[in-house]
Amino acid sequence: MVRRTVTAITAACIALAPTVATSAPKPKPATEEQIQAYLADKPETARPLFRRALVEGERNQVLYLMRAGLAAMDAGDFRSAEGAFDQALAKIEAVYASNPSADKARSKFVKEAVKDFKGEGYERSMAYYYRGVLYLHEGDYDNARASFMGAQLQDQWAEDTQYASDFALMDVLAGWASQCAGDPGLAGEFYGKAREKNAAIAIPAADDRILMLAEIGRSPEKWADGRYQENLRYRPAAGSGLNSVTFRLADAEIAGQPGESLYHQASTRGGRQVDAILAGKANFKSTTAGVAQGASQVAMAAVQQANTMQSYGNYSGANNMAYAGMAAGLLSLGFAAASAAAKPQADTRYWDNLPEALLFATSPPLGAFGQIEYLNEAGVMSTRLIEPRPDPRGACSISWSRDPSGYAVPEVAPNSELKKK
Repeated sequence: MVRRTVTAITAACIALAPTVATSAPKPKPATEEQIQAYLADKPETARPLFRRALVEGERNQVLYLMRAGLAAMDAGDFRSAEGAFDQALAKIEAVYASNPSADKARSKFVKEAVKDFKGEGYERSMAYYYRGVLYLHEGDYDNARASFMGAQLQDQWAEDTQYASDFALMDVLAGWASQCAGDPGLAGEFYGKAREKNAAIAIPAADDRILMLAEIGRSPEKWADGRYQENLRYRPAAGSGLNSVTFRLADAEIAGQPGESLYHQASTRGGRQVDAILAGKANFKSTTAGVAQGASQVAMAAVQQANTMQSYGNYSGANNMAYAGMAAGLLSLGFAAASAAAKPQADTRYWDNLPEALLFATSPPLGAFGQIEYLNEAGVMSTRLIEPRPDPRGACSISWSRDPSGYAVPEVAPNSELKKK
């Protein structure tokens, strides 16, 4: 009987062991001819990033599409940027939507670094932000407003938890889109929401028709620590030294107003500091491993006791003890499988050509040309010509600029290559 019990436990081991999912056949890699055809209409400075978006495969595709889209924007190719962000957002929305199907996709039992990259909340918010800016250029204010609202929604999502959104700039921009669309009532509602999140944020005047956006610095960097490398941490990138901007249009000098710090958005959720986003996964792994070990010890002790009872002729007691051992063994196997399946390692890939800070200003119509000055504590560090572009409706104008450039980044994104075991 005891032998049959041990055999049953062994069979249960096989049944409960984590299984390896059969993956779908990988698509054939693009030929060089196909790659060159894809790159032909892309801006030259952004082609290395677009190439990676094509050849990387699903795991890093969203990351490279977002990097390429931003590089294309900085090169002035808004059409290529729109295509890249549309593709990236379609993939993001498949996972980070507010529905049961998307909830199921956010699983504990997949190692973070091997998942298809969808980014942290601030990265997904910025993808919606850039798409909204591109819609503003077109005068498509309904879709622009929807994009900024999408950015606000993504700000509340972490991997397993929802947090309060606090990205006030997105409400300002949703209000601006409403203002330019001729809906001052809706604009006022969004401006009110922005002030609830950040009482100091600048609000456009009713007669303002020019929006000027500026970006400074580099994206916050991700790193990990902890027993299982489960603690996702952030640090500011090496500083460019820039801390403010001045917009000059006609004879007017307009100071850029603080919009948002992406380091703040990365390292907080709903205004609260994040110490270990994946701590729940690490606790789950540790707890289930401990239970599995304890149950395994109980199972072994029960089997030994059953053998002893059998040797003294107590067959009934041996059978009962063997069944108890089998139950403990099954419990141990179940928790061991769950512990082995939980992959709490933090994903430290990040969107590295994002800025550190967003600044903005609005004004009445002042002229068609001007410049932006990027400053540090010592004074002006660099200047850019700006030309607020009127939308096709003639309702509002927009300019967008940044320092440093969006395409001055390595071809390979940080931490994006899987480490060999």
